[in-house]
Amino acid sequence: MATQARWHAPPPAAAPTASLLSPRPAASAPRIRPRRAATVVTPRAFGRADFDGFVRRAWQGANAGAERLAFEARQAAKRLDGRYSISRRLAEAARAARERAVEIDAELGIGRRWRSFSVDFSRNWPRVPIRCTPSPFLAIYSTLRALISA
Repeated sequence: MATQARWHAPPPAAAPTASLLSPRPAASAPRIRPRRAATVVTPRAFGRADFDGFVRRAWQGANAGAERLAFEARQAAKRLDGRYSISRRLAEAARAARERAVEIDAELGIGRRWRSFSVDFSRNWPRVPIRCTPSPFLAIYSTLRALISA
């Protein structure tokens, strides 16, 4: 894609005027600057003949860089693991956390309560006992509901 934009040299600087206080006289003739020939500007941003090849090469280069980064990260992780035994320490921490979670669940019964809640919620039938029964209708309703859910 070519444009017909022509480049024009800037106009010559104005000659300084002689002042009464200036010790030197002003230049008699202004300097003549030669004009450059007009050039045709051709931007090459997307004017490539093989744009698909350009994109493919760029994509391959990006993939190669990402693969190299991943490889070097794996190598660094292996070196750090060999020196500081990070994987063993993480495995021990995970095992200790799992054991403590099982102990807390056994003490509080959170897992059992969560399973019953999720089953009831999936049936869209939460088991919420009605504790106060100010009317006989609510007493009958709560009794029937307790019998059905049992």
